[in-house]
Amino acid sequence: MKISGIITAAGLSSRMGDFKPLMEINGFPMIELTVQSLINAGIEDICVVTGHRGDEVEAALSHKGVRFARNSNPEATDMLTSVKLGLCRVLDSDGFFLLPGDMPLIRPKTIAGVLSAAFGGAGPMIIPTLCGKNAHPPLILKDCYDKILGFDGEGGIPAALEGVNKVHIETDDQLSRLDADYREDIAKLRECAKKVTGISPAECEKLYDEASLLPNIREHCRAVGELSEHMARSLTGCGYALDIPLCRAAGMLHDILRTEKMHSRAGADFLLARGYDAISKIVRRHMTFDGLPLDFDEFTVVCLADKLVSGTKRVSVFERYAPAEEKYAPGTEIGDRVRRDCGHGFSLYAKYVELTGECLC
Repeated sequence: MKISGIITAAGLSSRMGDFKPLMEINGFPMIELTVQSLINAGIEDICVVTGHRGDEVEAALSHKGVRFARNSNPEATDMLTSVKLGLCRVLDSDGFFLLPGDMPLIRPKTIAGVLSAAFGGAGPMIIPTLCGKNAHPPLILKDCYDKILGFDGEGGIPAALEGVNKVHIETDDQLSRLDADYREDIAKLRECAKKVTGISPAECEKLYDEASLLPNIREHCRAVGELSEHMARSLTGCGYALDIPLCRAAGMLHDILRTEKMHSRAGADFLLARGYDAISKIVRRHMTFDGLPLDFDEFTVVCLADKLVSGTKRVSVFERYAPAEEKYAPGTEIGDRVRRDCGHGFSLYAKYVELTGECLC
């Protein structure tokens, strides 16, 4: 089943008093994070419908590999017009997620839950709900395409799909209903974003400066961040739903206070004090696989990436642990933990190779 995404970003943002798609959140344009929320769940075929200041929006997304449709008259048309324009770009798909451009913080598990229902035979329209209220993004399957394209009345998508069977999937994702229409909304989005997702590489670099991070440690952190992003992206193609910017940022910041005693704890506290809750949690746990699943999530991706990089060089898990195994004998508490960690890391790496078909070192 091929699932696409349509993101509508043609409007004037008149209620905001500023142009929403390009407003910054965590160092990213809002529209980039909205696109990323679909990519995090493995949705690669995405059409962004632009209109007002379309050239700027398309330039901001030029590196994301998305397609574009242009609403040439956004002032005089409604959202349904934009949806039809986007749908014409993805007619070869079996369904599409519909997402407004001002909803940048949908969690990967929300989209994964809707996809799971679709693959289980639900349809033709699947809607996530929060506390019984419709949330985003709905998934609209191919059976509905003709209804949308042929509808010329008032009322938008709800009217076009009136009478269509709708399956509701309950979610606990509080951000699935959080959009940005007014100034107070963007402030709330920015505060939530700091807590739940990653920050841009440029924002990470600012934190390096704030922490006076040594050049060699910066290089190591950049290498781990790059590998974390690559692994997360590859795994989303294998059915995992992962926050890719979170993996990148946590990888880049895992050794932010490397010269401090108990550096993982110190680094986590440094980040938590600045409001970066999700990044802080991963940094706090990056030293060991103990307590982590033998499967992939944001924690294990960053932990494994760190174990595959020595300085800036890619190494095997065994190479990375060899100095510690030589230093600490088996039968000691530290020695046993090191060997257990090495085994866990090797098992995860073997699983990664099996899933993706690629070797990283």
